[in-house]
Amino acid sequence: MAKSFKQNLESNDQSKPNSQKDILDFFDEERSEKQTSIPTVTPVLLEEKKEKQVIELIEELTPLDVRQTFVIGSDYLEKTKNYVHLQRINGSYEYSQKNAIHDALDLLFKDLNIPDRPQKLKDKEKSRAQRIKNGKSNI
Repeated sequence: MAKSFKQNLESNDQSKPNSQKDILDFFDEERSEKQTSIPTVTPVLLEEKKEKQVIELIEELTPLDVRQTFVIGSDYLEKTKNYVHLQRINGSYEYSQKNAIHDALDLLFKDLNIPDRPQKLKDKEKSRAQRIKNGKSNI
C-alpha cells in the first residue's frame, strides 16, 4: 500500500524495527540525518581557492591561446591530419592539429626578425574586432 503524507505525519517510524519499515521510511531517516548535521566550513574550500589563484597566476604567465579562423588549401589540411595521425601512432597520443600548426609556425619564424606592427594599426584592428563582436554594420 502506498504511503501518504497524512500517514507519514501521524506515525512515528522510529519505533518500528527495520523489518517492518516501508522503503520510504529509510529515505525519511536519511533526510532527517542530513538536516540535523551542523554545516561547517571545510579546509577543502580553502585549497580550492588556492588552486584557482595558482591557475590564474599560471594563465597570466603563459601566452594566451586565441581562436582564429584561417582558410588553407585542402591538401595542407589533409597533410596536417596525416601528420597528426602519424605522431599519435608513434606514441604522442596528446599531439593535435594545434600542436602541428604551432610547430610549423615555430619553424617559419625561427630565424626571422619580424618587427611589430605600428600601434595605430593594432588599435584599428582591435576596434574593428570589437565592432564585429557587437554586431555593428559599419565594418
